[in-house]
Amino acid sequence: MGRVHIGVALAGAALLAACNALSGADGLSVGPAGVDEAEIGVPTTSKSDASTGEPSRAHDTATTDAGSPPPDLDSGGIDAASEAAAQLPTFLDTFSRADGTPIGNGWVEKSPGKFALVNGAVQQKQTGIYRNLFVSRPAFENVTDVLLQTTVTFSASTADPCLFARIQPGSEVTNTFYGYSVYADGPADLYVSRDDGSAFTDMGSSIISPGLTVGRSYRLSLQVTGTNPVHLVGSIAALDGTVLATITANDGSNKRISSAGSVGFGSSAALNGRWDDFKRVTLAP
Repeated sequence: MGRVHIGVALAGAALLAACNALSGADGLSVGPAGVDEAEIGVPTTSKSDASTGEPSRAHDTATTDAGSPPPDLDSGGIDAASEAAAQLPTFLDTFSRADGTPIGNGWVEKSPGKFALVNGAVQQKQTGIYRNLFVSRPAFENVTDVLLQTTVTFSASTADPCLFARIQPGSEVTNTFYGYSVYADGPADLYVSRDDGSAFTDMGSSIISPGLTVGRSYRLSLQVTGTNPVHLVGSIAALDGTVLATITANDGSNKRISSAGSVGFGSSAALNGRWDDFKRVTLAP
């Protein structure tokens, strides 16, 4: 990889220190930035969605792009040589608050009342268009280079749990969304995508093997770094750390999103799906 960034260069142990230090607590910590240089690439497939109310995105056949998954923030030990990584700015929300709405702790719901705290996790209460059904962090926390991870419970065979990064202004408008995402499209396919208002472009896909099981929980990850091109790494793993699918892709198009943005999660069709232990690690300012 031409681009050097702390999330990959120091591997899993470099980020474990930051997350383990915040284990079991909600909040923000501040530390040093990562390193930045260029990498070249282009997206693979493109298609649009008219946002007419279909419960999920429609896909053509896409190519599999296997690569290294983002480092697992929850497994392994702490490398004593990774003290610098322990100071990476990290946000953690375990959602260990009283049941009900709103979610609290600064989360912004695009469509209020569609998500609720239930038994220590965020549960989705309605299906519709994913561009309207997500929660995000407030704009003053916007980041550019970031690693996200959350535990998702796969709630239905049609579920499409998503993680979002670099969410841009304008995404508060109904049926409109600008940002990058990783999501499971049903039990067998993982995608990384870019949304441009009312259209989306798939950067790549990978087969999930073995497929996801309804009612089970998995760890979903998204890493977004760089500006020209934007480098994307998406992954989904079992809770024991077994990686089920991973994608690496580069967005070098003129529609790439190079500006800092918000992060969040949501879906079109993951009714009663659950999100827990949301982590955001800022890899560079």
